[in-house]
Amino acid sequence: MFTKTSLSECRFDQFLRSDFLPQLLVLKEMFPALAPFFPQVLQLRLVVDADRVQGELRWRLQRRRNPAARSALHEAIDAGVLVLFAPRYVIHEIEKHLGEIADETGATVADAKREWDLFQGCLCFYSPRSSPSLIETYADINDFSYLATWSELDSQGVYTKDRHLAAMGAPVVSVLIDTHLREYARASTVQLAVKVGSSFSMVIGWEFLKIVYKLLVQCLRGICRLPPAAQIGLGAVCVLSVTHPKSRAMLREGWNAVANSQPFLQFCDAIVNLGLLAEEASLLAQSRHDYLKAAVPVRERRPLLQHARAVCVEAGESLSLQELERRIRRGGYVSRSQTFRRYLRRVLASDASFVEVAAGHWTLRTPVYCA
Repeated sequence: MFTKTSLSECRFDQFLRSDFLPQLLVLKEMFPALAPFFPQVLQLRLVVDADRVQGELRWRLQRRRNPAARSALHEAIDAGVLVLFAPRYVIHEIEKHLGEIADETGATVADAKREWDLFQGCLCFYSPRSSPSLIETYADINDFSYLATWSELDSQGVYTKDRHLAAMGAPVVSVLIDTHLREYARASTVQLAVKVGSSFSMVIGWEFLKIVYKLLVQCLRGICRLPPAAQIGLGAVCVLSVTHPKSRAMLREGWNAVANSQPFLQFCDAIVNLGLLAEEASLLAQSRHDYLKAAVPVRERRPLLQHARAVCVEAGESLSLQELERRIRRGGYVSRSQTFRRYLRRVLASDASFVEVAAGHWTLRTPVYCA
């Protein structure tokens, strides 16, 4: 009767929408007491170079058949498991090669320009403050903006195949991780959705039991207020309904009718499939997490200033101190200070790159945007 449903052929389509993951994480944050029961969802912050961006544009122009389809990279960004920072230098680099990309993919320059305009919404652009040192030598001076973006933001490395950046001291992700990120996002969505669903079921079930308990107490109190003769008569009716052969047979037939009904069997089948799906999702998520952990440089401890910059670049708008603190902590910054928000304000005020645009709302001075 029960059949296993694989993750790739799952009928719970709403769970497989990886862009549903951010909403599930928000729901998780609304119930902090249940947080220990939920899996931690990975988020990578990387600086992307122009070569990876060109690869995305070439896929869109040459290999994509459905205009609404998303690449693995795009889906990972929408799911929130990947944040891509890019120096504004990338804009110049891509626009310089749009004609070449169009020729190689058999598209028009207008098509290439349109796809580039669309994909820019997936990137978080940043203008580095530092400049190349006059006393140092660089493997490729044109790559300095990537190095500076990585060093000034809370980023784990540079997503690139360019060996110059590794030679310049930047930690790099040189292997393609797009597909692994997408599969991790999808599996995590299933895993978290089941966890959230079971948690809500537990809460709702507990509330339902409390209501049933109150009703039973009221019924018992009502029975106690009945005359003794009525109480005896009611008890006799209950005993007869259980001990009388015909009554007992009717109760048995009623239960069998429910237990063998198609809706009940389908419900049991769905429960079993959901459990198997959650287990498969958990194994897949762990497998992809292990691969990404090996492929991506270990996250270094960064000063609060770099965390704040990264959060503001990703947001693309001014944020209150409260929201800044929430996002910085969610990004992995750990502080047990009882006056963390005051310390954060002092850090922002001490750095010329930040500006308080309204009372308690901060952003970076240079224009930044992110979809």
